[in-house]
Amino acid sequence: VDNTDPVFTDITPDSTNYVNHRLVSYQLSEDVFAGTITWTRVSGNTDLNSPHSQNLTPAELIGGTLFSNIVLADDPTELVSGTSYNITFSATDTAGNQSLDYIETPVHYDSTSPTVSLTYSKYIASVDTVVTITATFDERVLPTPQIAIDYQGVGDDISATNMTIGVDSTIWTYDAIIPAGEGNNGIASVSITTTDLALNALRGTDISNSDTLVVDNTLPTISLSYNNLTQAQLTNEGKYLDLIEVTAQFSEKANTAVPPVLNVEYADSTDDSFVNMSAFSSSNDDSVWVYQLTLPDSSKNDGLFTATLTAKDLAGNIVTTFTNNQEFTVDN
Repeated sequence: VDNTDPVFTDITPDSTNYVNHRLVSYQLSEDVFAGTITWTRVSGNTDLNSPHSQNLTPAELIGGTLFSNIVLADDPTELVSGTSYNITFSATDTAGNQSLDYIETPVHYDSTSPTVSLTYSKYIASVDTVVTITATFDERVLPTPQIAIDYQGVGDDISATNMTIGVDSTIWTYDAIIPAGEGNNGIASVSITTTDLALNALRGTDISNSDTLVVDNTLPTISLSYNNLTQAQLTNEGKYLDLIEVTAQFSEKANTAVPPVLNVEYADSTDDSFVNMSAFSSSNDDSVWVYQLTLPDSSKNDGLFTATLTAKDLAGNIVTTFTNNQEFTVDN
């Protein structure tokens, strides 16, 4: 007489596990006549073929043997990635005694690699600028993602470094400090390594915007020219009330977040000198800026004036080099 129900022990996957495979583990208390392992969808992506009831073969019904991480002969190949399942273990012995249903729930099945999109607090940056790189994943990832940055120069690359978690484990950040040197000019290539909760590795092809951070450590320059709009026959000179157009030709596109402004210092640094004059117009993709000023009276302003601009390029490099900034003569 056999009134003892068969028992499953050492079952995996466990409840709440994330898995990227269909491997199972179990041990039966006795040899059994029949058994099934059934995957039933409980949440996540739609699975039109749920439940998946897989029959155990005679070789898989032997008692006292630990089956550890095996692929079932009747493998449930149609499980849907991104779906959570109940996994039910059930067996019947030769006397007809049926086991309890041993249920692990939920088990999260995910065989799809994660993807990530990178954004930057600045897309063009110069030396010592702190650029916050934000990695937004399409799913939770753990352990902590690591970031690496390959600059164009030698010796300044960032090797695999832990990122900082954001509001949850789908968002991670890293503050990169841009290195010095024009040798680092150009695209900084960013890579991320991590896995999702089911241990699917992030692939390089699934990283968006990994090549959109540009380093620019070249100082911009400005060449100045002058046009007397009141007395067009004059070159680089004028007198009281003449309207002068000052054109600033940048070596590259200017930073418009804080637009370039003109500063003019007359002879002997008179009270008529000024700073922070706004531009009259800009053109050529913000690389040409035009200013208009009216010359002041008095012989105290006679002589060359000095023109400079307070300006930066897109990366934040400050303009310090000016050509022809002492070319215009005031003659009252």
